[in-house]
Amino acid sequence: MMMKKFSVFMLALLIFAALSPAVVSGMDLEITGGLGNISFDRDRASPLGDNDKTKTTSFKPNLFPFGVAKVSGEAGNSFNYNAGYERDPILGNMVFGNIGANLNFISLEAGPVIGLFNAGEKVNPGFSLAVGLEFPGIFFARLKAGASLGNILSDSDDYSHKSGGISAGFWVPFAVCSINMETKSRANMKNAYLLIEDSLERYYFRAQVYTKNVPYTIQVDFGFESLSRSYASESIDATPALVRKTKTDEYKAIFLGLEASYTIFPGLKAILGARMPLYSWSVRPMQNPSKDTLLFSAHTGIIWTLMQ
Repeated sequence: MMMKKFSVFMLALLIFAALSPAVVSGMDLEITGGLGNISFDRDRASPLGDNDKTKTTSFKPNLFPFGVAKVSGEAGNSFNYNAGYERDPILGNMVFGNIGANLNFISLEAGPVIGLFNAGEKVNPGFSLAVGLEFPGIFFARLKAGASLGNILSDSDDYSHKSGGISAGFWVPFAVCSINMETKSRANMKNAYLLIEDSLERYYFRAQVYTKNVPYTIQVDFGFESLSRSYASESIDATPALVRKTKTDEYKAIFLGLEASYTIFPGLKAILGARMPLYSWSVRPMQNPSKDTLLFSAHTGIIWTLMQ
């Protein structure tokens, strides 16, 4: 209960700072939502891939709504902020708040990231940190990481989360290109004898294409991703002895993502995007998705500039 009050207080404090005209020189409101089916069933407690071939089945898509609602902007010439809520297929429901500083060519950002309503009433507090290096018009790099605090899982419904990413890019005429890597994982104690962990690794090239005096931009992603779920179980055999087993389902894909943004009028931008696998496969013993399975992720949203 105390941690829940703390998370609400931190988010309210950051939003209050964002709404203060005396401090804020710019603020954007972003609301994005979507639907995808490239995820494992949250309620499943046994692997799709099994050593017993009679129990082995193929990867099955599971619809999962996701989205982001956040405010972000600048506070003075050297400081920035962002705070809000995110629902993610791997991390679940998260609230976050970050304050950053721009120091010449170096930027720093840090703040709390808290899991809410992912396992009953349990709250999962964490912290995130990001550091960036940028030479405008030439080169940029960014490193970010986040994790829950205290990852000891002992009781049913205990869970922990962690995420990270690296990107490096450069400017070319009418485009910003970058190479990116990102990871996400969440471990959940299903019961005293079963620990389930969902993980995502993604490696991709991104090109953001723009033209001066044109109200739209195009973003193209192309890369590889690996989605996995491990089941770590404990049982007592006839000896009796404690037997520990870990079985993993893993889905891999080469994917293509497209996103377009359009400036409806100054201060309001609309976003529409989708991502689909060009070729996908499963790691045995889990079988490949059936040929008629449609796997996708699609989203839409707006970015509204409230203060300038």
